[in-house]
Amino acid sequence: MVTLLKRVCPYCDDPESFQENRNTVKHVLSEHKKFLTPRPKAMQNEPGDKPLNQKNQELYPKAPVKLACPGCNESFNDKTALKNHVDLLHIVFTERNQTSACPEDWIISGVNVSKRFQQFRDHCLRNGSDCLDIDRYFNQLLAMSCIFVVQERNMYSSVPEQFFSAALLHDIHKQLVKELEIEKVVDPELTATIKKILKDKRLSASVTNHLNQDFRSDKVNKLKARLALLNLADQQEEDPERNVVLAVESLLPAMKDVDLRQISEMHLSATYVYPLVQCLLANDAETVAHCSNTMMEKNSENDKRPDCIADVYHRYNFSHSSSFGEIKIDNAPDTHKVLDFYRLAIFGKGAIEKHSLSGIVTFQVIGTSVTFYYMTLRGGFFIKMEIASIEIPTAKRDIVSISSYLDELFTIICLHKAVKKTDNVVPQTPTLPFVYLQTKRRTLPTKRKLSLGSIASSSKRR
Repeated sequence: MVTLLKRVCPYCDDPESFQENRNTVKHVLSEHKKFLTPRPKAMQNEPGDKPLNQKNQELYPKAPVKLACPGCNESFNDKTALKNHVDLLHIVFTERNQTSACPEDWIISGVNVSKRFQQFRDHCLRNGSDCLDIDRYFNQLLAMSCIFVVQERNMYSSVPEQFFSAALLHDIHKQLVKELEIEKVVDPELTATIKKILKDKRLSASVTNHLNQDFRSDKVNKLKARLALLNLADQQEEDPERNVVLAVESLLPAMKDVDLRQISEMHLSATYVYPLVQCLLANDAETVAHCSNTMMEKNSENDKRPDCIADVYHRYNFSHSSSFGEIKIDNAPDTHKVLDFYRLAIFGKGAIEKHSLSGIVTFQVIGTSVTFYYMTLRGGFFIKMEIASIEIPTAKRDIVSISSYLDELFTIICLHKAVKKTDNVVPQTPTLPFVYLQTKRRTLPTKRKLSLGSIASSSKRR
């Protein structure tokens, strides 16, 4: 039996119908200030259900007409039943879930940061329909999903100062650095040895009796440098130090003495990012790094695909994801870069909630700059904290520059090794659906450049 489905607003008396469910969802937000859960793409109509349009009305003149739910495949005979169903099952932010993840106080410098964040989030939810442009309001959009961004730089104006002053942001960052023990340092002798290998094996006549031939052919020198680094890694007793050396070695095969033209996203990912990530985040026997448009785990409510995932296995079976990454070339649209930043926060939050993780590492690549973040739960909300930014060298002449980031690489490895499942139950909090984000167009004034430093690669060495 055929049933014609009419898409209408559950809250309007207006009989206007909508062509797509997402149009209904956006109308409800615009006119009624309610965020609805959008219908999952994988959800199919019931057999016999067809959209109400002129063609189907002519084909099935006697078919009954029902009102379609914008959030699932249910349909109803009257609008009252539709409204009750939507109110019960498809409101994202209700009075009962607008509180933070857990009722704990987090006091820093005499300020209850938990309460201050809750006030900021409430402000964002009340004004949600006015701050959906991701290039302007990514902090507000993340706050709706109970996520707060913390960076060393604290003078950005994207967070209203009435809630978080620059001084308070500085104190929050300082406290987290202390709690997470972020400022780690590689053994100075190891640093000196790596620098010597990168310099001497590339230029010194002592590494070969045939300097001109070897250096110009770029074969023997590179091979000797790689072997020296691998031997150095083998001498390290602890994994973090060993992985730092291996991360440096992973970059050498791609080093050429040429002026590269523009690098594509796939080239950037496969040649530079993935080898580095493999050594930093997936060099143990139970972690597997996946690269390029990777499917999330089954039964995930999020149908988006990160560019990189590090998955942890236990007794040969998938346990949880410990890291997510997004990659863009330098000249990608600014809104796409901010969207990647936003997506990483949502991926991280989802993994922590689903698997009760102590934290998670995410990273964003923009051109050759890589910014690493650590996400964890503090004070009843999720913190996305910027850890470090590094520059990946892409030419042989620049390879020594990676030695200036050894402390950062060491810190990232140590943080990632600390990502574990816990016995703590992480309360589930609502997440703003992606359908609401305005990412298609730039909304900032023409002469005002988006401050990409406030989302990624902001900590190039100062």
